[in-house]
Amino acid sequence: MVSKRLISLSLITCIACVVCLKKSYALENDEFLKFLMNTSYPETKLEQPKDEKEAKDDSNNENKSDKKDDEFVKMYVGEENLPTVESSNKASSESAKYVDNVLVTKNEPQILIYHTHGGETYANNPAGNYHSEDKANSTLEIGASLTQQLNKRGRAVVHNTTYHDIPQFVGAYGRSLKTIETMQTKYSSIDMIIDLHRDGRTLKTKEDEKKFKDACTANINGENVAKFLFVVGKKSPNYSKNLKLAEEITAFAESKYPGITRPVVTKGTGNARYNQHKSDNPLLIEVGGQMNTTEEAKASTKYIAEIIDEFLKQKGM
Repeated sequence: MVSKRLISLSLITCIACVVCLKKSYALENDEFLKFLMNTSYPETKLEQPKDEKEAKDDSNNENKSDKKDDEFVKMYVGEENLPTVESSNKASSESAKYVDNVLVTKNEPQILIYHTHGGETYANNPAGNYHSEDKANSTLEIGASLTQQLNKRGRAVVHNTTYHDIPQFVGAYGRSLKTIETMQTKYSSIDMIIDLHRDGRTLKTKEDEKKFKDACTANINGENVAKFLFVVGKKSPNYSKNLKLAEEITAFAESKYPGITRPVVTKGTGNARYNQHKSDNPLLIEVGGQMNTTEEAKASTKYIAEIIDEFLKQKGM
C-alpha cells in the first residue's frame, strides 16, 4: 500500500513539474532562444535588454552627440565613413560630419590643417574680444572652407578642429603639438602641416579698426577677400628652410593675385618654434584679422587653395 502511494505521489510531482516548466518556457521563450544562440553561435551574441533607466540615459547621450556634431561643419564625411563616389562629387557639403573633431577628405592625406587658436573669431562675433566658441565665425570654419577648396583640387586633407586655446589660452602650442603628433602617427602620409589663425590687434578707436580692416583686405576679381600672411618662428631648428618656404609661396601668390598677401612675419620671442619643427613643410597662416568678416575670410580660401595647390605642383608634390 505504501509503495503504491509513493508511486502515485511521484507521478503527480512529475506532472506538476512538466506543467511548470512548460509555463515558464512559454513566458520566457525569448530568453531561452537567446541562451541557445549565445552558447551555440557566440559570434552572434545577443545582448541582454537594458533597464528603462539605462535606455533613457543612452538615448539622451545619443541626442547630445548628434547635437554636438550638428554644431559645426558642412563638408565631406571623415575617413571613418569615407564618402561614396556619388557623395564625394557633390558640391554641397550640408550632410558632412566630423568624427571626433577630425575630417579626412581622402585616404592617405597629404596636408594637415589644425588650429592652435581655434577660438579666434571674426567681426561677425566680437564677443570675448573676438575669442569665443562661435565656430561658425571662427578660424575653424575657415579651416573647413580651405579643406573643401583643397579637396576640390584633388588634395587629400585631414582637418582637425580640436580647441587648444579654450578653456585656457596659455599652453595652446603645447596642446596643439600633441594633436600634430597624433595625426602624424595615424596618417604617416602627411607632408605639410598648416596651423590656421587670424591676425589680432589691440584697437582702441574706430579709426584704428578701419585702418586695420583696410590693411587686411584686398579686392580680387571684384570681391573683397581677407589678405593672408605667414608667420615663421625663429627658434625652430629649421627656421631658414621654413622662412624660404613662406617667402616663396608669398611671392608666388603675389604673382598670381597682386595685393592678396601681407609680408611674412618672423618672431623670435618666447617659445617661437610654433611647432614648425614637426614638418619639412610647415605653414602658420593668418587669414585676415579680427575686423574682417567671416565671409571675407572664406572668400580668401579659394585663392589660398589654388596658390598652395599650384605651388606644390611646381615642386613636384
